[in-house]
Amino acid sequence: MESGCPVQHWGVDIRVNGERVLTIESNCLSGIDNIADYADTVRECAHHLLAFIGDGVAEPQDTMELDPTPNKPMVSASQIAAECGLPF
Repeated sequence: MESGCPVQHWGVDIRVNGERVLTIESNCLSGIDNIADYADTVRECAHHLLAFIGDGVAEPQDTMELDPTPNKPMVSASQIAAECGLPF
C-alpha cells in the first residue's frame, strides 16, 4: 500500500483457532452469537493493536488502565452497532 493514500476502508478480523469470531470494519461490525465467550481474547487483541501502533494519548503508558475491571459490564457488538447506526 502506498504511503499517504487516503484511507477509504479499513477492517480487522479476530480469529480464534482459525475461525473468525469478530469483524470490525469502517462500514461493518459483526460477531458470532457467543462472542461474549471470547471477551478476554478480544480485549487481548485490542491491547496488541494498541501496543503495535500506540494509543495516541500523550499520557505515560503506566498511568493508563490497560486491564478492564473484571466485573465491568460488557457492551455487546449489537449495542455498539446500534449506537453507531450500523447494521448488525
